[in-house]
Amino acid sequence: MANFQVQAIVSCFGPVDLAYHAQESEGARRIVATFLGRPCEAAVGLCHKVSPIAYVTAEAPPTLLVHGTDDAAVSCENSQRLAAVLEQAGADVAYLSVEGAEHSFILRFGTPEAEMALAAIETFLAEAFETAHVGKG
Repeated sequence: MANFQVQAIVSCFGPVDLAYHAQESEGARRIVATFLGRPCEAAVGLCHKVSPIAYVTAEAPPTLLVHGTDDAAVSCENSQRLAAVLEQAGADVAYLSVEGAEHSFILRFGTPEAEMALAAIETFLAEAFETAHVGKG
């Protein structure tokens, strides 16, 4: 059986700390409660367990976080918080803040914001995979 390992992470406007995200708005609270099957306050352990921010280590693969500054669905503070925790752990992390971009902006193909983010993702992945294969013979 093959042993696979994550070589790079790209997160676009993701809620990476569900307890934090659930406090951002009533809509976010409802979404998190639906996802967990109950409010985060009633399932603190589960809420923590399903939050990517809980699994940060220095050995995390290279990570690119992309977030629009005008995201009303998932605030850019989510990505900023994860970037800070990854950086503090000593992991390789880059945070791309896209000025004026809203949630899911990257799906609006052809817009300057989407084109900039997609180019950054392409460059990031090319570098991450090149680095991952160096020395693997």
